[in-house]
Amino acid sequence: MKEIPHSIFLKQIHSILFMCQSDKTYQFLSTFRIKSLFEN
Repeated sequence: MKEIPHSIFLKQIHSILFMCQSDKTYQFLSTFRIKSLFEN
């Protein structure tokens, strides 16, 4: 089981949100990453 440093994880989410602000796909991407974090 790998532990992802929370700050790095948040930075990835924020960069996705910033790049895709007006795109609905950012919601899917962030949800997917959060799900994978909890499932791992």
